[in-house]
Amino acid sequence: ALISNNRPEWVITDLGSMRAGAIHVPLYATVSADAFTYILKDCRARLLVLETPAHLELLRQCESKLGLEGAIALCPF
Repeated sequence: ALISNNRPEWVITDLGSMRAGAIHVPLYATVSADAFTYILKDCRARLLVLETPAHLELLRQCESKLGLEGAIALCPF
């Protein structure tokens, strides 16, 4: 899954996911915590690519409810 604004890395993540045989699940950068949790649980996301410290905080709030194996930040915080 990917939570990010439009930027070149968004396309790179999308193409890389397809090349790896994975399914890319994009989320709006302004998604609510409830929708964030629901979407990631429903699609059974294993990895999350995130863009901002706010997205990391959103992940920290919800991570106990998710089965993620890891997270990748697009830029250092």
